[in-house]
Amino acid sequence: MRHIYIILTVLILSSACNAESSPNTHPASQAKSSIRGQVVDEKGKLQDEVLWRISTIEELRDGKWALIHYSGLPYESITDSNGFFGVPFNRPCRYDLQFYKEGFAPAFLFQVATDSPGIKVILKRGESIHGIVSRRVDGKLVPVAEETVVLRLPSRGFWYQDSVVTDKAGKFEFRACAPPIDPTSLKPKWQVVVKKQILEIDVQDDKPVDEVNIEVQ
Repeated sequence: MRHIYIILTVLILSSACNAESSPNTHPASQAKSSIRGQVVDEKGKLQDEVLWRISTIEELRDGKWALIHYSGLPYESITDSNGFFGVPFNRPCRYDLQFYKEGFAPAFLFQVATDSPGIKVILKRGESIHGIVSRRVDGKLVPVAEETVVLRLPSRGFWYQDSVVTDKAGKFEFRACAPPIDPTSLKPKWQVVVKKQILEIDVQDDKPVDEVNIEVQ
């Protein structure tokens, strides 16, 4: 079974980072306007039921874009049968977006606003992040089944995070592309997490990722 969810980056609410708190009402609710986008794969095939969410919000305050802290759940939806999605706005703001569909690497967009041109999101297969979770029994490594493995990517807002459960052979697999660089020039690395172990994974496009073998207690 696969689960996809998010965790919130701890934002320092200070003038140094221009972060401010937001009201409980999500900016995407009660939309006054929206823009439309479409999701396809690398061959141009329309992709329906792609989960997408707003991961970061910026508001225009005193003529400057300010990163805001939103304590509620992120706005999310899925693409329609033709791969279309609509991003709602109820006040001047910009969003970072995350896109996910099983079998593909997640995709990311930054600073999407009402004046953004036609949005086309291309889902790629990316590289395989795979490995085996094992436990040492009588001096031998034994595969661990049904162990939760998490893949996550730090960001300036809600972190991207996905999870799977190992099979009978202790194996797991995710798909990912090289991490995007966000507007703050943050250069994150993918992380694989099992229990309290956190392993940073170097993912580069068109370069196979070494197998990730994890030993648990």
